[in-house]
Amino acid sequence: MKEEAWTRWIIQTARSWQNISEVVRQTGVERIDDDHRRLIESALELNRLIDAFEDNSIDLDTIRREAGLLERLREITATHFTWEEQFIQLHGLPHLERQKEQHRTFLAMVDGYLRDFHEGRLWVSLSLKMAVLQWVVNHINHVDHDTFCLENWVDKVLTHASCWQDVADIIKPTGLHILDQEHKDLVLLTLRMNEWIERYRQSGSTAEFRDQTVALLRRIHHYAEAHFQHEEHFISRYQIPNRREQMESHRQFLTLLRQREATLLQGAEVDPEQVKRLVMNWWVEHINRVDYTSFRLENWTDQLLSLSTSWDSLAEVIKSTGLEQLDQEHMQLILLTLEANEVVEACQQGHPDPALRAQGSAILHRLHEFSAAHFRGEEAFIQKHGIAGYERQQQQHRYFLEMVQQLETDQVKGRTLFSAQIKTRILSWWMHHINEIDYNTFRVERWAGAMILGAREYQDLATLVKPSGLEWVDADHRRLVELTLNACRQLANQDAEVGQGLEAVLRFSDDHFQREESYFVQHGLWGIEPHRDQHQEFLATLRRMIEQPNLHRSEEIESFRLWVVQWWVLHINEADYQAFQQIGRMGNSHGSLE
Repeated sequence: MKEEAWTRWIIQTARSWQNISEVVRQTGVERIDDDHRRLIESALELNRLIDAFEDNSIDLDTIRREAGLLERLREITATHFTWEEQFIQLHGLPHLERQKEQHRTFLAMVDGYLRDFHEGRLWVSLSLKMAVLQWVVNHINHVDHDTFCLENWVDKVLTHASCWQDVADIIKPTGLHILDQEHKDLVLLTLRMNEWIERYRQSGSTAEFRDQTVALLRRIHHYAEAHFQHEEHFISRYQIPNRREQMESHRQFLTLLRQREATLLQGAEVDPEQVKRLVMNWWVEHINRVDYTSFRLENWTDQLLSLSTSWDSLAEVIKSTGLEQLDQEHMQLILLTLEANEVVEACQQGHPDPALRAQGSAILHRLHEFSAAHFRGEEAFIQKHGIAGYERQQQQHRYFLEMVQQLETDQVKGRTLFSAQIKTRILSWWMHHINEIDYNTFRVERWAGAMILGAREYQDLATLVKPSGLEWVDADHRRLVELTLNACRQLANQDAEVGQGLEAVLRFSDDHFQREESYFVQHGLWGIEPHRDQHQEFLATLRRMIEQPNLHRSEEIESFRLWVVQWWVLHINEADYQAFQQIGRMGNSHGSLE
């Protein structure tokens, strides 16, 4: 009873996620927990309107924002409920009908509030906020926790997992692109054991499985050592806590691999599934518990954001979408926010004069204008290329513009000063929006198929390819795309020289990979093995496709073109871009954050 009273008091007084998070249970599924936070934050926006009503500062703008807030709450909730129901069906989780019934009940409640508001029978009040939040928190803590609590069904997923898509939902992303990619590489490497398990079942050859498993464990050990070194460097550079726990956990895993390898070499009986589960369970547990706690951006970036004064101090934690213009605009938007440092510092020193207030308002106004133009460009791009996620982008864009506009209004009316908290709030929004929403919306494979199939020369695809910053690398990348397009034209025309064209792609790819790998070794790139694996897998797949007897058929040509060009664009924009950026940062690693 005391616990219920405490929860009600927290809900009643909460004004931010930090105030209420302690009474909201986590499911362990990142997407669901993030959606829950976003839903609660949207409901907490009612506080601003409650303040306005209590201050008798009600105007048409306040009423308009009230309607928009309720409508946005409805949109967010409906989208989340639909996704939850699909997730339950995908993974065969319990309580689907119970979830659907509860979802219908809440949406009907919000629809009733909206009708009452439009008919003049409802004003935002503490009781409305309590009704919404109590329902949401109660639903999350009981129905959602019973349905989605990861520990209740993770073993079933790991038992049957055979590819990344099977485990992606149960592995929490830290938000740091490089580390998350390395986690994926290590999980994929572990899942390769599936091939050998199947061979073992068919042949019953324990010796063959033992040899293959020892080789794989050594490879995982090598990957893990490089990854752990990278993590520990990252911890040192950004002064992230939990260094001791990380290093001890890393040491335990490497010891576990060596012990398992030694046991196999001694000729002990081998249970293939047990070996895979042992390694896979460790990775999932370590990533979700230790790494998520250490590296989750929101757990340590507030201080980083409040102290940041330059793009370089944030570049490593901001994902690239792969589209150069978008990434440049993202950088400009963050730089514009960072212009506030002089105002923040002056206010912290106790000099909040009218000139500073005007300067803070001017920064917010420019940020609003630039953001609005950037959002229009993004939305036009999404519509032009038929990319999914238009409504979610619009919703996010509206929220940000309303937030900045409200901050600007508060500045002008003297209700607040431009502070480190305001700067951090804006930067935090951008970081989440770029890393989650924009990154997932603008990934090339989601929308660029028609552009790739229609391209006749490199220039038709130039906007898709991120520059590395090194002239020889960019020249190689351009040449590779040109050779691929030329080989595809020869295929389509049934040119007699088609064999030479395909061999040219293969030969130049191999040469380029060797030059690139030599450069990585020379500059001490961490985790070069996963990158090298991508190269080798590409060459092997390309050889197999070239040898296909049906490659001259039009549908096979299109499939070939799409795969090869898309592989290059994604590899250049992600693996290569991150690698060269990492080398650049390593060159400056002895410097301190500005």
